[in-house]
Amino acid sequence: MIIEKFETTAGWDDKEFTGESLLSEQRPRIVVNNNPGIPTDFLIGGTSHPVVSDRIKSILEKLPGSASLEFIPTTIENYDQATKYWVLNILGFTDCFDYDKSKYTIHERSKSIRKILKMYFREDVIQGKNIFRIYETPISLFISDNLINIFKNEKVTGYAIEPLTGH
Repeated sequence: MIIEKFETTAGWDDKEFTGESLLSEQRPRIVVNNNPGIPTDFLIGGTSHPVVSDRIKSILEKLPGSASLEFIPTTIENYDQATKYWVLNILGFTDCFDYDKSKYTIHERSKSIRKILKMYFREDVIQGKNIFRIYETPISLFISDNLINIFKNEKVTGYAIEPLTGH
């Protein structure tokens, strides 16, 4: 299923990629395409926050580090709720960006990272983390090889992965 609308409030927008909790904010308004087909485990389009099925929520809650995951209940306006979906929010950031190995450009004025050309993580920091975000690119979501293997073994549907640019 494809998300056509993912509408949020100003409060949600202010906190969206800060690593803060979104549970106190009004739930997003979600509308999917009129031809939903077979429900998938991930809904795509319209947001950088994963919208996941009950099945994915259950898988993630069983993994170490699940305390940093927040599942926001949601209602999809034009969809029969036989499969329940949740907006996944990652709390906090993992400080694992390897500035020495990675290649990136810097904004002259803000001195923040402008573009990442090659990305490397400090392996000692991400050891055991299955899903996380980093401050340097807060919209991106990173998952471990372990989680990729779990998704493959469980035949999870509706997701895509890209390898890190440095690996």
